[in-house]
Amino acid sequence: MGTRSSLNKAARENLTGLSGLSNSIVTTGDDNTLTGIQTHTNAEGKYINGYNTVVKNVVFTGSSPLISSGAIYVPADSLFIRGSVIVTTALAYASATLGLSFGTAAGGTQLTGTLDVDSLVGSTTSLAVGKGNSTDEVLDTALQGQAHLTTTAGAGEFAAAGEIHGRVTASTGAFTAGAVSFIVEFIHYGGNS
Repeated sequence: MGTRSSLNKAARENLTGLSGLSNSIVTTGDDNTLTGIQTHTNAEGKYINGYNTVVKNVVFTGSSPLISSGAIYVPADSLFIRGSVIVTTALAYASATLGLSFGTAAGGTQLTGTLDVDSLVGSTTSLAVGKGNSTDEVLDTALQGQAHLTTTAGAGEFAAAGEIHGRVTASTGAFTAGAVSFIVEFIHYGGNS
């Protein structure tokens, strides 16, 4: 059996109508059903109709009390379902509390309200892998968040395209080690034309 590249090349050369094959992707104008584990890069204009889960792993930045997700793009006609964070590499920092927020702009709290400075953890100097916080109460309990992170009523509707930004904030000092994964889930209910 050949590689995907050699098989795509053979198909392009021998079968009519397959000019959309490249060395890495297949492009068609028809609906597609895919199975297995798939990776979809979240970018402006790149969405899946229906349920979307975007995971962004972010490593700490030295001398900063913040770990920020950066923009997670959401199309028009979407509904924010939940936002979570999970520690993927142990966090280390000066003695501080850690809070989590989600908003529609960098550093914003529009989706979760005023920052609860210890929603993730009370005063400590580190946080272990697997700990986290979520707007989903059951998931928050499983992640052992210090305080349940609530979603602001009416704030999850995206009538126009927008962004979601997550942020972990240390109350004092700066992070010296660690990484977290921000997990944002939304439903895109448009695009069924």
